[in-house]
Amino acid sequence: MHIQLEQALARTRERFTINQVAAMFDVHVGTVWRWVSRRGVRGRRLPSVVVGGRRYILATDLTAFLAEQGPEPPESDDRRLRAAAAGNLLDARGVVKS
Repeated sequence: MHIQLEQALARTRERFTINQVAAMFDVHVGTVWRWVSRRGVRGRRLPSVVVGGRRYILATDLTAFLAEQGPEPPESDDRRLRAAAAGNLLDARGVVKS
């Protein structure tokens, strides 16, 4: 489990807002909304509850959702390497980058 999540669990009453989850994992709020929406991630949706007009994610649901997703995605260095390789391929084929 993520260290940030463990620390947050100790400070809260076992529930998080969409904004708190986004901050915890350094993702955009819209990303968390997609996790909660019908689309979810890889066919899995992050359960949430509405209390007093605010949407909350229970800590138990969050940990289960993370466990279902498997290992964390590769670091962004992998993305940069792929982008550089694609750029080199474009250069080799004479495609002008804008």
